[in-house]
Amino acid sequence: MGHFSINLIVKANCPIFATVCFVEDFQWPLAKDTVVLRMAKNTFAIILPGLLYGLQFPSFCSEEHINTLKEVFKKFCCYSDINDNLGYHELEDSEPNYWNKLKQHIEPSLVQLGQLPGLSSFRVLDQNSCFLRASRMSATTKLITDIMVHSGTLTTTHINISGTNPPNVLHQDLAYASTSVFSYFVDVVELDGGVSSNYDYAVKDVETVISESHHDIGFKVWNLNKVGILAFMHSLKAFVEKEEKFLKEKKQKWEEIAASKSVNEEGETSTKSNKDDGKGILIEH
Repeated sequence: MGHFSINLIVKANCPIFATVCFVEDFQWPLAKDTVVLRMAKNTFAIILPGLLYGLQFPSFCSEEHINTLKEVFKKFCCYSDINDNLGYHELEDSEPNYWNKLKQHIEPSLVQLGQLPGLSSFRVLDQNSCFLRASRMSATTKLITDIMVHSGTLTTTHINISGTNPPNVLHQDLAYASTSVFSYFVDVVELDGGVSSNYDYAVKDVETVISESHHDIGFKVWNLNKVGILAFMHSLKAFVEKEEKFLKEKKQKWEEIAASKSVNEEGETSTKSNKDDGKGILIEH
């Protein structure tokens, strides 16, 4: 639980940008090929490789704010409303057991895309839970933001730009970030079981990850190349360790809050909680 915001990061002296979502200090990317589905009036599902995020806002959040967010999603990612053909929202925000029902609605579509929440292409047995992957994705998002903001850290030698923007895109010269900018790092960590100090293993893992993902999404996008990934892998370890510690503490607090609400207000969803104070809520399954 926490305040929700979206930041747009444009790299100086390089025609690339990235969009990042925040709930307090927890972060995840909003890339052009990130799938975002509006599930109910105030509820969205955000799908990244191996991850499913639920983003839900309180019932008193204004329609104007929700519509503004919807327009942002339309502009910066792959957005759709699953209820458009129905003319109404099949699921209500306040419905009990909402998140399990949400997963039941969209998991068939994820399977067709070759994805399952918590199961990435490089997951090894039970070593990489959905929680771990989410924390690593947050850490990677912070790393990418850091190297984009600090001038001279990320250069054109570290990236590949491919594709072209449709004529209706205002800034034709700018390239959207691809989800793989972020997922490459997470996948390498999963392959390695951590952040390896062995350069030869790191090279092999990076080559394996890169070979798995090449696709045209109909827009001009940028990715980190092998040189770029290897250049910043050494910086990732500190981000990952800090993030995993932070999220474990947060997870414990969220579980305590959830248990308290369950006892005091059985059947009431978080959108009706008086403790929301108008904040966005992110629940990761």
